[in-house]
Amino acid sequence: MELLEKQNAFEIERSVFPSLSTFLERMDENLWKSYQKLAARSSSLPYLERINDENKLLFLIDETLELLSQFDLDVFKARISLIKLTYLYYKNDAIYEKIQKRLEAKNSEAATAQLKTIYFVKNSDAEIQKICLLV
Repeated sequence: MELLEKQNAFEIERSVFPSLSTFLERMDENLWKSYQKLAARSSSLPYLERINDENKLLFLIDETLELLSQFDLDVFKARISLIKLTYLYYKNDAIYEKIQKRLEAKNSEAATAQLKTIYFVKNSDAEIQKICLLV
């Protein structure tokens, strides 16, 4: 029975985890393609919606990394973390603080709800260093 469980776990590891990392890589590629198509109209509403999709992707990456941390799958964690690095590298803590303060200053229900949908990093230098070590 134990051998069967190990074999099932191996099959899951062999099929599901590569699919997860590939799925996230494709989502990242498609997001960048949509940025390129909308770049000429950078102040348009569709462009701003795509920028907001970046937050959703980062939350999804964190959830996937949390799942992968339960297994010894550093290769897949590194592939996914590399995507995360591309979004975090050009933002620093000052940018996150300005966004957070501006939304908190509005003091409305919509601003509070929006705070939950934005991906904030408390210490971007430490996060980037952690990702670099993993990669």
